[in-house]
Amino acid sequence: MDETIELALQLNLDPRKPGQSLRGSLALPHGNGKQFAVAVFTDDDNLASQALASGAIAAGGSSLIESIQNGNTSLSSIDRVLATPEIMPNLSAIARLLGPKGLMPNPKLNTIQPKENILETLASQMS
Repeated sequence: MDETIELALQLNLDPRKPGQSLRGSLALPHGNGKQFAVAVFTDDDNLASQALASGAIAAGGSSLIESIQNGNTSLSSIDRVLATPEIMPNLSAIARLLGPKGLMPNPKLNTIQPKENILETLASQMS
């Protein structure tokens, strides 16, 4: 028997009006079976190498930002983006590339994390 839950909510939101869109994320206890490609933006080289070892497809700071600007790193292969608060001012250079794809890190989506939490957030965002 396959357990399923069906949920229907009537929120009466008009997505054409600003401030009435609903967006969020939740973590299922055992994931959904799909692996997501995650990029990590951090100015700490040691943390970037640990993120790559933990399964991130791209990790780095200014060099990763320049690589995306130059077109060397494709955003089409990235599903989610994590960042540390220290690198956020530098991400403004590629915000016009990340924003329309829904990849811009956002504290409401828990994609901006302090350095000590970034690896465990990476593990939860990948599944």
